[in-house]
Amino acid sequence: MTTPEPADPSLEAHATTIRVVNGSAEMHARVGSCTGPEEIGIRPAAVQVEPPVPTCRRIDCSTLSSGEALARENECTGVACAPLRVDLAPGAADADYAWDGVYRTLSERNCYTPTIFEPGTPMLAHVCFGRPDGDYDLLDVTCSDHPFAYGTPLLEIELE
Repeated sequence: MTTPEPADPSLEAHATTIRVVNGSAEMHARVGSCTGPEEIGIRPAAVQVEPPVPTCRRIDCSTLSSGEALARENECTGVACAPLRVDLAPGAADADYAWDGVYRTLSERNCYTPTIFEPGTPMLAHVCFGRPDGDYDLLDVTCSDHPFAYGTPLLEIELE
Protein backbone atom coordinates (compact mmCIF):
# COMPACT_ATOMS: atom_id res chain seq x y z
CA MET A 1 0.00 0.00 0.00
CA THR A 2 1.46 3.36 -0.93
CA THR A 3 1.60 6.18 1.57
CA PRO A 4 0.39 9.51 0.18
CA GLU A 5 2.08 12.72 1.18
CA PRO A 6 0.42 14.94 3.80
CA ALA A 7 -1.99 17.54 2.39
CA ASP A 8 0.23 20.39 3.56
CA PRO A 9 3.90 19.70 2.79
CA SER A 10 4.95 22.39 5.29
CA LEU A 11 3.74 20.17 8.14
CA GLU A 12 6.16 17.67 9.61
CA ALA A 13 5.39 14.67 11.80
CA HIS A 14 6.10 15.30 15.49
CA ALA A 15 6.68 12.08 17.41
CA THR A 16 5.51 11.58 20.98
CA THR A 17 6.85 9.14 23.54
CA ILE A 18 4.26 7.84 25.97
CA ARG A 19 5.52 6.59 29.32
CA VAL A 20 3.14 4.86 31.72
CA VAL A 21 4.27 4.82 35.35
CA ASN A 22 2.67 2.55 37.94
CA GLY A 23 2.21 4.91 40.88
CA SER A 24 0.12 2.41 42.83
CA ALA A 25 1.11 -0.37 45.24
CA GLU A 26 -0.47 -3.03 42.99
CA MET A 27 0.73 -4.83 39.87
CA HIS A 28 -0.83 -3.55 36.61
CA ALA A 29 -0.72 -5.11 33.14
CA ARG A 30 -1.79 -4.41 29.59
CA VAL A 31 -2.46 -6.64 26.62
CA GLY A 32 0.10 -7.12 23.87
CA SER A 33 0.06 -8.93 20.53
CA CYS A 34 2.26 -11.21 18.46
CA THR A 35 3.77 -8.23 16.67
CA GLY A 36 4.49 -6.12 19.74
CA PRO A 37 2.89 -4.35 22.70
CA GLU A 38 -0.50 -2.78 22.10
CA GLU A 39 -3.38 -1.15 23.91
CA ILE A 40 -1.95 2.36 23.79
CA GLY A 41 -3.59 4.30 20.99
CA ILE A 42 -3.45 7.89 19.77
CA ARG A 43 -6.27 9.84 18.15
CA PRO A 44 -7.25 13.47 17.62
CA ALA A 45 -9.44 14.73 20.48
CA ALA A 46 -12.12 15.59 17.90
CA VAL A 47 -12.49 11.89 16.98
CA GLN A 48 -14.99 10.31 19.38
CA VAL A 49 -14.64 6.69 18.25
CA GLU A 50 -11.69 5.01 16.57
CA PRO A 51 -12.46 3.57 13.13
CA PRO A 52 -12.27 -0.22 12.81
CA VAL A 53 -8.87 -1.78 12.30
CA PRO A 54 -7.91 -2.63 8.72
CA THR A 55 -9.12 -5.96 7.38
CA CYS A 56 -6.67 -8.79 7.08
CA ARG A 57 -6.78 -8.82 3.28
CA ARG A 58 -4.62 -6.38 1.40
CA ILE A 59 -6.67 -4.24 -0.96
CA ASP A 60 -5.40 -2.02 -3.73
CA CYS A 61 -6.90 1.34 -2.75
CA SER A 62 -6.90 2.54 -6.36
CA THR A 63 -9.50 -0.12 -7.25
CA LEU A 64 -12.11 1.14 -4.77
CA SER A 65 -15.09 3.22 -5.73
CA SER A 66 -15.60 6.52 -3.94
CA GLY A 67 -17.32 6.12 -0.57
CA GLU A 68 -17.15 2.32 -0.52
CA ALA A 69 -17.97 0.99 2.94
CA LEU A 70 -15.51 -0.86 5.17
CA ALA A 71 -15.77 -4.62 4.89
CA ARG A 72 -15.57 -6.19 8.35
CA GLU A 73 -13.48 -9.25 7.41
CA ASN A 74 -11.51 -10.45 10.39
CA GLU A 75 -10.17 -13.82 9.29
CA CYS A 76 -6.40 -13.72 9.05
CA THR A 77 -3.84 -16.18 7.84
CA GLY A 78 -0.59 -16.22 9.68
CA VAL A 79 1.21 -17.68 12.64
CA ALA A 80 -0.96 -17.99 15.73
CA CYS A 81 0.53 -17.12 19.08
CA ALA A 82 -0.58 -16.95 22.67
CA PRO A 83 -1.71 -13.52 23.83
CA LEU A 84 1.07 -11.49 25.36
CA ARG A 85 0.88 -9.37 28.46
CA VAL A 86 3.06 -6.49 29.61
CA ASP A 87 3.27 -6.43 33.41
CA LEU A 88 4.04 -3.23 35.27
CA ALA A 89 5.26 -3.60 38.86
CA PRO A 90 4.53 -0.94 41.50
CA GLY A 91 6.81 2.06 40.99
CA ALA A 92 7.98 0.85 37.57
CA ALA A 93 7.61 2.58 34.21
CA ASP A 94 6.26 0.75 31.17
CA ALA A 95 8.61 0.45 28.23
CA ASP A 96 8.18 3.72 26.41
CA TYR A 97 5.67 3.58 23.57
CA ALA A 98 6.91 5.71 20.69
CA TRP A 99 4.16 7.09 18.45
CA ASP A 100 5.55 8.28 15.11
CA GLY A 101 3.41 11.43 15.07
CA VAL A 102 1.22 10.34 12.16
CA TYR A 103 -2.47 9.50 12.61
CA ARG A 104 -3.94 7.23 9.95
CA THR A 105 -7.48 8.20 8.97
CA LEU A 106 -9.77 5.58 7.49
CA SER A 107 -10.71 6.62 3.99
CA GLU A 108 -12.20 3.60 2.22
CA ARG A 109 -12.45 -0.06 3.20
CA ASN A 110 -9.08 -0.85 4.78
CA CYS A 111 -7.24 2.06 3.20
CA TYR A 112 -5.81 4.56 5.66
CA THR A 113 -4.50 8.01 4.80
CA PRO A 114 -1.69 9.39 6.95
CA THR A 115 -2.59 12.70 8.59
CA ILE A 116 -0.23 15.22 10.15
CA PHE A 117 -1.60 18.02 12.32
CA GLU A 118 -0.67 21.55 13.25
CA PRO A 119 1.46 21.62 16.42
CA GLY A 120 -0.78 22.18 19.42
CA THR A 121 -3.77 20.26 17.99
CA PRO A 122 -5.57 18.50 20.88
CA MET A 123 -4.87 14.74 20.88
CA LEU A 124 -5.75 11.84 23.19
CA ALA A 125 -3.66 8.88 24.30
CA HIS A 126 -5.93 5.92 25.05
CA VAL A 127 -4.46 3.41 27.54
CA CYS A 128 -5.99 0.23 28.97
CA PHE A 129 -4.62 -1.55 32.05
CA GLY A 130 -5.90 -4.22 34.41
CA ARG A 131 -4.71 -6.63 37.08
CA PRO A 132 -2.74 -9.68 35.87
CA ASP A 133 -4.37 -13.08 36.43
CA GLY A 134 -2.78 -16.39 35.46
CA ASP A 135 -0.37 -16.46 32.52
CA TYR A 136 -2.26 -14.22 30.10
CA ASP A 137 -5.51 -12.92 31.53
CA LEU A 138 -6.37 -9.48 32.85
CA LEU A 139 -9.01 -8.64 35.45
CA ASP A 140 -10.75 -5.31 36.02
CA VAL A 141 -9.46 -3.69 32.83
CA THR A 142 -10.00 0.06 32.76
CA CYS A 143 -9.33 2.37 29.86
CA SER A 144 -8.76 6.10 30.00
CA ASP A 145 -8.01 8.96 27.62
CA HIS A 146 -5.17 11.35 28.40
CA PRO A 147 -5.07 14.71 26.59
CA PHE A 148 -1.93 16.19 25.11
CA ALA A 149 -1.03 18.64 22.37
CA TYR A 150 0.29 17.42 19.02
CA GLY A 151 4.03 18.04 19.01
CA THR A 152 4.52 17.19 22.70
CA PRO A 153 7.72 15.11 22.85
CA LEU A 154 6.84 13.21 26.07
CA LEU A 155 3.53 12.32 27.73
CA GLU A 156 3.84 10.67 31.13
CA ILE A 157 0.76 8.88 32.48
CA GLU A 158 0.65 7.72 36.09
CA LEU A 159 -1.53 4.77 37.09
CA GLU A 160 -3.03 4.98 40.56
